[in-house]
Amino acid sequence: MLGHNFWEKYFRGAKMCYFITATLPQDTNLTKLKTIIKQYEMGFAPLINSSVIQQLPAGNLYFTATKAHCDCDTVLGCELQTESQDVSDNSDIKRLRKKGWSQSKIDRWLTEKEQSREAEKLEQKQKNKAEAQRWLGFIKDMLILGKVSHIGILKHLYGGDIEKEKFIICDTVNIGISQTTIDYLFTLKEDTLYMFLR
Repeated sequence: MLGHNFWEKYFRGAKMCYFITATLPQDTNLTKLKTIIKQYEMGFAPLINSSVIQQLPAGNLYFTATKAHCDCDTVLGCELQTESQDVSDNSDIKRLRKKGWSQSKIDRWLTEKEQSREAEKLEQKQKNKAEAQRWLGFIKDMLILGKVSHIGILKHLYGGDIEKEKFIICDTVNIGISQTTIDYLFTLKEDTLYMFLR
């Protein structure tokens, strides 16, 4: 279990970070779920944040979902995050013109740069699908093989200690495992508790 001192040291002077937390029914036997948690390289260390726990369905246990130091690169909800615009092209073009590059050479450079961007996007999309498939497999195995009635997933952008930060869970969404897909996981909203049901 990551203790209070760890989070205090981690957040001292740190930037804002996403963390994925999770809930399980109170009667869950974590020992029986260890194989599934380990197989999918999840964490499930108990987490005490009284502000959040008070907003959970009565009797739910609360955990950090992953073993990562933060979940800023999570695929959960990644389609809702806006891409930053590349504003460097104009300044690069001015710089290249000063170097004496012709317009046709600049056009070739822009085409190659765009092709490189598209290749990177495709590669990222494939990585995202593989990671979302891991999450989907984990949720399904917890519900079906682990026989838990539900598993809750919550994504929040923390500006401080994960055990102390207060925030409002805006909504709770119940969704059956048969309706849960990779594409659905890409659209998870922040500060919404998603309850995946068997």
